Amino acid sequence: MMFFLAYSNLLLNYTDSSSKQGSLTAGNYEIECFGAQGGSYSDSKPGGPGAYARVQFKVTNTMSYVIQAGMQGNGISGGLPDGGNASEDGYCGGGGSSRAILNETLMIVAAGGSGSNYYYYGAPGGGNNTYFWKEPYKNVFEERSDPSYLTGTNHGGDAEDGSGGGAGCKGGKGGENSDTITSIGISGTSCISPSSSFTFTEIINGKNKPNYGDGYVKITYDYLCISNCIDCDNGSSCNKCDSSHVKYKNKCEYQSCPNSTFQVGTECFDCRSNCEKCRNSTTCTRCEQGFFMKGNECVSSCGIGYYSDTENRVCTACTVSHCSNCLSNPSTCDACNNPFVLFDNKCADTECPTHYYNNSFICHECSENCLNCTSKYKCTACRSTSFRINKKGNCTLINTASYKDFFDVQTFSRRIQKNRNI
Repeated sequence: MMFFLAYSNLLLNYTDSSSKQGSLTAGNYEIECFGAQGGSYSDSKPGGPGAYARVQFKVTNTMSYVIQAGMQGNGISGGLPDGGNASEDGYCGGGGSSRAILNETLMIVAAGGSGSNYYYYGAPGGGNNTYFWKEPYKNVFEERSDPSYLTGTNHGGDAEDGSGGGAGCKGGKGGENSDTITSIGISGTSCISPSSSFTFTEIINGKNKPNYGDGYVKITYDYLCISNCIDCDNGSSCNKCDSSHVKYKNKCEYQSCPNSTFQVGTECFDCRSNCEKCRNSTTCTRCEQGFFMKGNECVSSCGIGYYSDTENRVCTACTVSHCSNCLSNPSTCDACNNPFVLFDNKCADTECPTHYYNNSFICHECSENCLNCTSKYKCTACRSTSFRINKKGNCTLINTASYKDFFDVQTFSRRIQKNRNI
């Protein structure tokens, strides 16, 4: 046996006989209709109690509703909106039906009971397309489905001689002092339109689940879909968003897919790790800040042989042969692969050219006039024989006297000798 619990979140408890229109957003709902009691002659001779009808259903997108509550028969007047009138004092009017109409087509109707009189109770509201008929001279009611005792409309019949009929999906005829209908009116029938939209339906006649007094319609819900969601199975995640939003992580918070996601249909999915834009789960087109595209991966460091392009966030291979590092641009090398040495931003040779020395595979210029060196100021050979390596390791000019200097020295020496002879 299956048991269906009533939903506890009250949305609306409607007790008015005038029609109320509204709309239900996406979610899971229950509507309960309670038919009105027929008019009571006295506490000891009560009118027939109203019946009960219940549906549970899921709303996708939205669903319109029109609801109306039946009123208890009052004196000889039938209860609004559709209870039958009694014929005269001493007899009471029938109870009005309570109903809900969904999307203009689906009906849920709980029947009203018929009015009582000074001798007999009113008939309880009928069940699923059934009604109650009072046996002659007894407070005993028989449940029937023969349509000949019904009015053919939702209105309870006005009595010819007796109490008013109860309203319903089909109203019961009013009372007659005849062989076919007693002075107590017939109750109305209850019904629910057959529909795959309903996940659960239930109709209980007024004898087994009596409603006394005015009828009412109650709308409750199990859960409502989250904002911008038109289809869900619970109140925290969404199956489908409305047309102006995309679904991401089972929510509908975005009108377009956020960064680091890609769109398939109306749903967003995460890109790969550290990827800001992608075509799909495997193809990244732009990495997040601080990461660079290398192949199809977003890496924090481009590694040996690549230039890190921070503007486009990509790794570009160094264009210089044998280059291991090109920090400023791909065509300017900063370090070479072993055993190549860096000279003029290139890695063409394994040894530095003349006038340069190798310091950690980078060619640095020797000091002035130095042909070869082991460091900037440690020459091993000078550029010409006019220079010699001094004690500090630099190449300095050798001071050789000129012919003029030699002639001047000779003249000066003769003068000294002449002076000595005087």
